[in-house]
Amino acid sequence: VFPEGTTTDGSNVMHFHSSLIQPAIDAGAKVFPMVIRYHDVKGNHSTVPAYIDEVSFGASLWLILTTRELHVQLVPTPVLEASGAERRSLTLQAQQNISDTLSELHVVATTAIPAFQEKVPALAQEELEAEMHFQSLYGVLLNPPLSAEAMRRKAE
Repeated sequence: VFPEGTTTDGSNVMHFHSSLIQPAIDAGAKVFPMVIRYHDVKGNHSTVPAYIDEVSFGASLWLILTTRELHVQLVPTPVLEASGAERRSLTLQAQQNISDTLSELHVVATTAIPAFQEKVPALAQEELEAEMHFQSLYGVLLNPPLSAEAMRRKAE
């Protein structure tokens, strides 16, 4: 599920809709908040997969399929137990995990600026800073527990 309930360019974390997390609570599942980051071969953010504004699904898919060296980075955050959780607090925790992970990725990216500047001194500071605002999409993966029958088969 993408709990923001919409598509964005990934420049910031939007409000998560707790109703989209409710099925995980009902199923007694674990919630695995994930950060999805798209970048080029040099590690610069890519807005190619941004399915927003007036871009049609077909046009978006075509851009993704025809872009050379588009990379995807999945970054897991701490797993959350949904069983018995209150959906608003679970949703806020998932959102916080994703925001914290993005902040950590930003710190790592900005500490790389001086080393990068030594290699490419002609690159303007504004361009370097703009590249640090990488493309991210936020997803939450749900993993329901095994059914009793599946667990019994696994034990055999």
